[in-house]
Amino acid sequence: MDHFLLLGLGEATYAIEVGKIKEIVESPTVHFVPRAPACFVGAINVHGTVFPVLDLPVHLGYTGSARDHRIVVLAPEVCTLALTVSRVGRIVPCDPERFLPTLEQRAVDSFGRAQFERAGELVYVLDLPRLISSLTF
Repeated sequence: MDHFLLLGLGEATYAIEVGKIKEIVESPTVHFVPRAPACFVGAINVHGTVFPVLDLPVHLGYTGSARDHRIVVLAPEVCTLALTVSRVGRIVPCDPERFLPTLEQRAVDSFGRAQFERAGELVYVLDLPRLISSLTF
């Protein structure tokens, strides 16, 4: 059984494998980065390492939603990247054998590699390799 961190992006719920996350930082100081692409809100320093901060809802096409004060920092072996999200949820267990293939072809859902149902809600498992390859640093 794997564990996933639930993330809100607008009204949608996504999940990231806990092993792909370095930590969640409470209210970090986000420093402005000149000439950064619009979906990057700046950079943060976490234990001496600088992480660019991606506004994940904006990058995936969710507009107008509030952002959680916490920032999700990905594990270095995944990518030196931090993510703002609409809300940081709880960690939940899910057996990958219960995943459903992502059938929807909307652009917003193109970053989900699978989906599962939790408490009557559809949760998309974020496809981190696809997300990272879509970025221009």
